[in-house]
Amino acid sequence: MQRPGLVLLALLAGMIGLVMFTTRFHRSEKPYIEKVEEEENEKMIAEMKKAQERQNAPDRLQTYEKFSKGIIKGEIEVENAGVFEVELFPEAAPKSVAHIVELAKKGFYNGIRFHRVVPDFVAQVGDPRSKNYKKSDFEGKSAEQIGSEMKLGEGGSGTTVLLETKLPHLPNTIGMARSGAPNSGDSQFFFNLKDNGSLDAAYCAFGRVVKGQENLTKIAHGDSIVRFTIK
Repeated sequence: MQRPGLVLLALLAGMIGLVMFTTRFHRSEKPYIEKVEEEENEKMIAEMKKAQERQNAPDRLQTYEKFSKGIIKGEIEVENAGVFEVELFPEAAPKSVAHIVELAKKGFYNGIRFHRVVPDFVAQVGDPRSKNYKKSDFEGKSAEQIGSEMKLGEGGSGTTVLLETKLPHLPNTIGMARSGAPNSGDSQFFFNLKDNGSLDAAYCAFGRVVKGQENLTKIAHGDSIVRFTIK
């Protein structure tokens, strides 16, 4: 007569134990996820603070003056945007500047079109394959579409240089584009349309625009370099 009661009690005890185990499991899982998310957020905030501190550092803002020896002057005329007077800094980025100067003197950049213009970020040029397109081919297309549909952004002269990162990416400066490999910079370069401190130490800045800066934002997809001359 007592066996059914014992069985029932055993079942109840088992169910209670299962509920307690399940409850403990879910209670421990949620805090763990929240802890991981919290740690990731704290890490992200810390990195953003460090980047901001680097960006505002007085010595960073004066870096170009420290490497003013042997400055090379040049002019870049861009369709629909005018002439930009530039300074290149061989003391800070000797290999990069020598490479760009050599290409410019050969007329490599004449006719090359801007294939990547991101407002409040960069205006990028230097893929020789862009010469195969007309200005109208770029109309209505985003930078992503130009890259995927027109296959622009990966072309170059065929000669790469080592990564040089002594100069910061301040507004109106010139940086060398590259692929995921650090030492893959070639003919493509970009104008920094704002202070891109996050690119420091990851991309090579090798020059700056000293006249015509106010017209950099006029550059649009498909605009071509009319000439890039070295004085």
